[in-house]
Amino acid sequence: MRYSVAKPVSTKNYGFQKICILSCTFKLIAYLRHGKQRIMRLSILHGLFVVVLLAATVQSCRKKTERDVVEIDTSDEYHCYNSELDGDELGEDCGGLDCDACATTTAPCTPAEDVIRIKAWEFGPIEDKPVTSTTLDIDGDGVWEFRAYTSASDYLKLQFVAQPDITQIYQGTEFLPQYPWEYEIEVEYVQASFDNVKGTGDIYVHYTAGAYVIEACEFGFYITGESPDPDQRFNVTFD
Repeated sequence: MRYSVAKPVSTKNYGFQKICILSCTFKLIAYLRHGKQRIMRLSILHGLFVVVLLAATVQSCRKKTERDVVEIDTSDEYHCYNSELDGDELGEDCGGLDCDACATTTAPCTPAEDVIRIKAWEFGPIEDKPVTSTTLDIDGDGVWEFRAYTSASDYLKLQFVAQPDITQIYQGTEFLPQYPWEYEIEVEYVQASFDNVKGTGDIYVHYTAGAYVIEACEFGFYITGESPDPDQRFNVTFD
């Protein structure tokens, strides 16, 4: 990929071009004044020589000005150094085909794969709910919503305000944050038979074999206004 950046030509350089043209014009007029009789006797060939000389001088002035238009050639890795998460990156300036590998985070436990360990209602037990299917949707505002279904109507919802950065540890909250750099995500377990429960705690994001893996240890699912019970966790591959 080549990026071309044209630097605007300054007024000073335009002035230089005008000065060159005017200077050539004045010299020609002076030459005509002092050698009027000789000019009258010039052959057509001599007249063409003067015209060509003037055109060459103007072209020289133009090239002088055009040197201020600079083409900057950059490599395909330009986006790896712009302090943004863009292109095919998985973290800020890392991951993807062009950039260096990301330094990923590591969860302090190893939850069972594709299982949500949760206390789904206030007086219920903590139980393991196997994940049956997953989805990932990105809306028009750039919000990434991951869903892990445990039944046709019940699912874990994880909402990121922007593309997840696998180098960061996120914090689960009740509401979607306003800015990506807050590194918070909205966590909610939606269910048909009971009230939805919120989640709080550290969340780790990985990218393995072309799929996002999101996990949490000692996570707290709770009904709003209640204290979360410990020993809740999840590990879900969204493929």
